[in-house]
Amino acid sequence: MDLKNGVGFLGKFCFDVNHESDKGAKSGEFSLTLETTNTNFSDGAFIMLFDDEESSWPSVYNHDDISCPQVQEKAINWDRREIYRVDDGWIHSNGKYTFNLPTNKITQNIRPRWWYFTVINCRGPMADVSYSMHAWQLQTTKWDKEFGTNEAGLNTLNLVFFFFYVIFLGIHTVGTRKLGKQLEYTHPLVKLFYAILVLQTFVVTARMFHYGIFAQNGWGVPGFAKFAEVIEVIVRVGFLIILMLLAKGWTINPGEINGKKWIFGSAFLFMVVDVAILFWNYAVQDPAATNIPVGLAFMFYVTLVLWFIWCFVFVYVIYSSWSTEDNPVKKDLFTKIGLLYFPWFFGLPFITLLQFALSPWIRAKVIATMTLLISTAGYCFLAFLLWPTRAEDYFTISAPDPMSSGVENYEQL
Repeated sequence: MDLKNGVGFLGKFCFDVNHESDKGAKSGEFSLTLETTNTNFSDGAFIMLFDDEESSWPSVYNHDDISCPQVQEKAINWDRREIYRVDDGWIHSNGKYTFNLPTNKITQNIRPRWWYFTVINCRGPMADVSYSMHAWQLQTTKWDKEFGTNEAGLNTLNLVFFFFYVIFLGIHTVGTRKLGKQLEYTHPLVKLFYAILVLQTFVVTARMFHYGIFAQNGWGVPGFAKFAEVIEVIVRVGFLIILMLLAKGWTINPGEINGKKWIFGSAFLFMVVDVAILFWNYAVQDPAATNIPVGLAFMFYVTLVLWFIWCFVFVYVIYSSWSTEDNPVKKDLFTKIGLLYFPWFFGLPFITLLQFALSPWIRAKVIATMTLLISTAGYCFLAFLLWPTRAEDYFTISAPDPMSSGVENYEQL
């Protein structure tokens, strides 16, 4: 329990707005259990609720100049504080005192809001206190009730994409095997893209399990969610490498590809930085915060700038390859790759900027949806190009024939 100015932050939940004609209808409910060995804890303690209005929690969080009584006055339930007093009803057992706050309702009629739950005691310290809290929606289905408005629907989104990727990976596996038998050889391009598709399937599967379990217990498997974020970075960088090499003419034009070391080195460095930011975020993130921390926001902008550099390098490289190409078929392929993967490259900067523009109660699901759609579109198009019936029309990925003269070895990686 984080204590500051006599305030202990318990948790937050984004409740939906009331959709019923009755303005007094409940939007959601919450329950709370406190446990302590401190016999003086209940003296002067209150369970206080705040919302995301500027005059409420944002005016309290990280404001050390505000006194404890002033904090109490900014609570939404201050005028009816008798309902949330922590001074009786304690159950003593095995040297511990347990207090169960009965289920209480949340009502709101203007827009979805974040609600912040705290325990406040202005008379003394609140040492040795543990708690468990549960909040849920009421005006929704059982499948979505455990989710705040900010994440509602992510369970359905990842379930749908889980089935999509299972089918997608199955079809692509068949195509890859057919292509291997057809060519009696599997090119590194085919292998690398297949590995990326497998990892992306792991990402969606991990999130599907996390949000599916979350729908049942309100907690999910946070380790699965973090695993998916890290693997997603690896997948994104791996696909970036493929696109940069294709833009330089890998498997499209004969001869050695210049700048391979620069591409691999820069991509690896970017991946390390991106993963480091993720772990830093895990370490410093504060659920009580109302805004993205300045340091973390700065690192997001650094990542944004680095990715923009990748974007412009891709545009420059593929334009150079297109302008120097005389073969109309290959020139057309460079055009397709440039036009179709330009949105993929600029998708990440766009999504990063959205984090600062979207309202906090819709940010997570909008970003998750757009990320999946943009990524999936990119993977589908390359899978289309690598299908056995057309792969050799676009790429030189067959094994070199040692008995033929003048045949370049395209296995450059």
